[in-house]
Amino acid sequence: MGRWILNAIAGNHGDLEGEPPFRAKIFTMGALMKVRVLVSLKAGILDPQGKAVEQGLHGFDFKVDHLRIGRLIEMDLPTHNPDEARAQAQAMCDKLLVNPVMEKATIEVL
Repeated sequence: MGRWILNAIAGNHGDLEGEPPFRAKIFTMGALMKVRVLVSLKAGILDPQGKAVEQGLHGFDFKVDHLRIGRLIEMDLPTHNPDEARAQAQAMCDKLLVNPVMEKATIEVL
C-alpha cells in the first residue's frame, strides 16, 4: 500500500464561517523504486575540475592518475516495474539531466 500525501491546493478565500480557504487533495503513490544515475564526461572531453583535484592530491603525496569528476543523482520513482523506472530515468536524462554533447549517463535501478 502506498504512502498518503496531503496536497493542499489554494482555493477561494471565503470568510471564517464559509468553506476553508483551501481544498485538500489526498492521493497515494505506488511502490517506489530507487534509481541512481551516474553522469560522467565522455572520453576526450577535458576535465579541468578533475585535473585540479588530481594536482591537489599530488600535493598531499597521493599517487593518482586520470582523475575525473562526475555527479551522482539518486531518486525514487513511483513504479514497481524496473524497466519502467529505467525508461523514466532515461527520459529525464535525455530532457534535462545530461548534456549529450559532453556527458554520458549510466542508469542503475536498485
